[in-house]
Amino acid sequence: MSKIISLMIAAAIGSIIVSTPTVTAAAAKESVYDKKNAECKRQATAKKFGIHFIQRNRWIKECIARG
Repeated sequence: MSKIISLMIAAAIGSIIVSTPTVTAAAAKESVYDKKNAECKRQATAKKFGIHFIQRNRWIKECIARG
């Protein structure tokens, strides 16, 4: 009985350890997107779109896609 419990605990710990790198890779990917998004927003502010927020958002999306 104690062997079964210890195997279950080991399997649970092993699954947590295996799933951790995918979470960190996703976080790194998001940070790259966030950096590019911030850079494109900064460039859009410099272009001074004024009240044309639809054009500004379209330009930001295209900027992110280019990068």
